[in-house]
Amino acid sequence: MELGYDLKNIESGWGICPLPPVASDNLIALGRSNDAILYGSTVLYNLCDDDLSLASLVKQIPSSSYREYGRLFLEVYNGNFYELDPFMFSPAEIWFCNSKSGRSFHAGVLRPDLLSNSFEL
Repeated sequence: MELGYDLKNIESGWGICPLPPVASDNLIALGRSNDAILYGSTVLYNLCDDDLSLASLVKQIPSSSYREYGRLFLEVYNGNFYELDPFMFSPAEIWFCNSKSGRSFHAGVLRPDLLSNSFEL
C-alpha cells in the first residue's frame, strides 16, 4: 500500500516470524519483536499481475531496502512511532507467486546474526 500497489491483485498470502524471548522490560520487548519482523520474517503472496510489475515491486519491499537496514530497532527508535520510516516494518524476505504466469519472484534475506544480537539484549 505504501508503494501505491493495488492490493486487489493479492489473492492470498501467509507469513512466518520468530517469536522473540521474553524481555526484562517493555522497551526491550518492543525492540525484539520489531527486529524479529525486520530480520527474521518471511512473507509470501499469491498475486495476479504482470511479471514486470512484480519483478520491480518485490525488490522495494524487504527490510534490506530500508535506509537503516542492519541496525537494531532500539538503535533507531527515538520514542516516537510517528517519526519512524513506515518501511521499517517490512519483512526480511518476500516471495511473490504470480498465478497469471506461474512465475515466482523473491527478494530479501533472513539475518539470524542480527536476531541473535537483538535477542541477547
